[in-house]
Amino acid sequence: MMYSSKHLILPLLLVVTILSSGVSGRRLTGPCNIPLDPDTHDSEHRSCIQACLGKLHRVEQSFVCDISADWMHHVGGTNQWYPATPPKGTGVHEYVAYTGTPPCRQNGHCVGCGANFVSGKRLCSIFIDPEDCSVTCDETSTLMESGLTDF
Repeated sequence: MMYSSKHLILPLLLVVTILSSGVSGRRLTGPCNIPLDPDTHDSEHRSCIQACLGKLHRVEQSFVCDISADWMHHVGGTNQWYPATPPKGTGVHEYVAYTGTPPCRQNGHCVGCGANFVSGKRLCSIFIDPEDCSVTCDETSTLMESGLTDF
């Protein structure tokens, strides 16, 4: 069976449209891929992430959310961490560590991780700018006050 070029154009246009549209119509070009697991040996980001998340994985009632994207990155008691992958063009993402009951049972999309929905005690935040993948942390005074650095 022979196919003419007009038979190939529509499927090709569909594939190109899907690949270039990204999530919610935004073009996703080169997202960051930063491990949030504090045991990962990423020397560029390790000290900031270690300071905020270092002992959190040992706390059963804890979790980490990207409140900028409603995404669960870690549920306490497990050693499973979803990396930070904020797409360019979406602004600075805030990854917040909490104690309390996780709003979702597993990593991935989680409406309960939205900035207006989270009901745990906020411990610390990591900020990632997807334009240059830079990582900054807030002060860990809340961690000190909560005693989470003592175990």
